[in-house]
Amino acid sequence: MHFCNMQLAYSYKADALDEYMQMAQDTGYQCLDAFCKCVIHLYQQEYLRRPTEADIELLTTKHEQVHGFPGMLGSIDCMHWGGGTVRWHGKGIFQVPDGPKTTKFKRYQEAARKDVERAFGVLQGRWQIVEQQARAYNVNKIKRIMLCCVILHNMIVEDNGRAITEFEEELIANTVLPTRTWDERCSTQLRMYREVRDRRTHHGLRNALVKHV
Repeated sequence: MHFCNMQLAYSYKADALDEYMQMAQDTGYQCLDAFCKCVIHLYQQEYLRRPTEADIELLTTKHEQVHGFPGMLGSIDCMHWGGGTVRWHGKGIFQVPDGPKTTKFKRYQEAARKDVERAFGVLQGRWQIVEQQARAYNVNKIKRIMLCCVILHNMIVEDNGRAITEFEEELIANTVLPTRTWDERCSTQLRMYREVRDRRTHHGLRNALVKHV
């Protein structure tokens, strides 16, 4: 367990302590993967749960109080960790002409975007394995490592008394999530993709947010 934590927190290579611990590189990889599986199995219900309606309202209200316009679930910046190192996409969503209103909006938007970057930065700073290349892992192992890091991070935040909402098992157990067929999920995904790529929708949302700010 200690060696797994060192791999996650300090990005120790699987063969870094092979002489000291008499552990082969493959064994080190297997131990890390088993540790991540165990953490996810034991704690995902509490620390990776879906947000309730109250959680969503609290988060969006907090975002609006801080940044002056409504927020949304999801990231306006992306972090890709896979075949290579971490890559950032730092451009804002909207590219608008300069003017008094749009300049003010871009300033507000930049502040919100930086909050997202800081959130990922904290995760990277705490778990340095996220900063390193991931070529040695397959996609499923990368996913488990990321989920494990997020769970452990949320544990630390809760232990420090900085959790946004408390875990209420009875409330979560009574939350009924809608079930959708494969076709419905694909249809929704395609619709969302078209909306993201649609220029008219883009300009409509941009103008509405600029006017709101």
